[in-house]
Amino acid sequence: MPPSFVRVAGLAAALLGFGLPAAAQDAATEEESRRLRRGDANATAVRDAGGDAAELARFAGEDVSYADVLADPDDIAISYQWARRQVREGQLRGAAATLERILLLRPDLASVRLLYAVVLYRLDSLAEADRQLEILADGPLTVAERAEVARYQRTLRRASRRTRIDTSLSFGTSYETNRNSAPMSGTRQIQLGPSRLELGLRSEDREQDDVAFFGMTQLAVEHDLGSHEGHLLLGSFTTYVSQQEDLGDFNTRAYAIDFGGRYRTSHFDVTPMVFGSLVELSSETFMKNVGLDLAFERNETRRRGERAGLRIEWQDFDAIRQSVTSNEHTGLRVEASLGSTFRATPVHQLDADLLYRMKDARGSSTPRTNDVFSYDGPELRVRHTWLLGGGRFLISQLSAGRDSYWRADQRISTKRRRRDLRGGANLIFGVPLEGLLPSARVGALAEALSGVVLSLGADYYRVESNLPNYTYDDVKVSLVLSRQWSP
Repeated sequence: MPPSFVRVAGLAAALLGFGLPAAAQDAATEEESRRLRRGDANATAVRDAGGDAAELARFAGEDVSYADVLADPDDIAISYQWARRQVREGQLRGAAATLERILLLRPDLASVRLLYAVVLYRLDSLAEADRQLEILADGPLTVAERAEVARYQRTLRRASRRTRIDTSLSFGTSYETNRNSAPMSGTRQIQLGPSRLELGLRSEDREQDDVAFFGMTQLAVEHDLGSHEGHLLLGSFTTYVSQQEDLGDFNTRAYAIDFGGRYRTSHFDVTPMVFGSLVELSSETFMKNVGLDLAFERNETRRRGERAGLRIEWQDFDAIRQSVTSNEHTGLRVEASLGSTFRATPVHQLDADLLYRMKDARGSSTPRTNDVFSYDGPELRVRHTWLLGGGRFLISQLSAGRDSYWRADQRISTKRRRRDLRGGANLIFGVPLEGLLPSARVGALAEALSGVVLSLGADYYRVESNLPNYTYDDVKVSLVLSRQWSP
């Protein structure tokens, strides 16, 4: 699946939680942009973990060692379990050799031939994998085995196409304790002449919790240019709708599109993408953006990979009823990143990313506040992915960042420039829905549930600022069902 699909999916996932505080409107405009990117990270992590967990679950079996195989090399059951373990640990060529040896002795074993076909597919030997599946399709199979053969035949047909399309549907609900991102102090600081005052918030401007219901549809296209290296053209389109139970001012619609390509070399992949999006808040256009996303990726070994990225975008905010100063955030935003992935074992993966971002908010038509919302600063993200078996996974993530604003906002303080420290923690537990319904392993229901992932999320986010208007925290829990189709 192209990274562009993940980035656009992240747009919708992130929009689930943003809010515009009536008493600290300017903080909320920046927070909306940040939540978009936190959603990017979550959507990417869930997609990758869900795919890896589902794949690993197909090769679950009794753990045996090579010493067990040597002790009884003629025991086909032991050799078969050893091959499954080799697949789980990524030793595909070794697994292929083990399965070939078994098939020489017992060519009638459908489960062994099916696993052999899957290993060949993962080794990119598509023609031989298809031949093995054809042999299976002509022989006696159980209902479950026949369904598995048909699934991999569809996968092979898709892999052989030059143009591939992915569609998906997600829907769910979330609950937040501070939906409007109200300041923890319960006050709002203002500058009045030479004096700095702190005014108590009205009850409707204080922290408010709420429930949201949302839905998202996505379409992603990938076209193989037919080169030996495997260069690709990529594109995607996403729509998203969110409805609040009580706070209707935060009802959201979003549309996003991107297109570009991936250029492969022997050392790394380069993925340039042009993107644009539009966000509506309570039926008013809130933000539009266009930009360029450039990503570099290199996998040194099966266990380690490195990446770098540069994102340049123009953000155009409109003043709306809920945030009359949001247009002052219009301007150029640049983000650079360096990251690394380390897979200690097949079920544990650690990702670390260091980012540096800069926002030059001088695109507003209100020069009196020029540079008030311009800032720069670093952020560190660390994420651990744990594949728990049976298609289940657990993702945990920590983030910390600092934003230094370039100029004091005379409306709040004539002397103090804003400094924010941000921190967040996130947990996501995912499980395939078919794993929760063991009675629906085969048949039409199994086909309908195949690929449906249920994920439960819990987030804590906090901002500590030297200005009380911008210090707040928020807790969010969410439940999401998602399904992807690859015709």
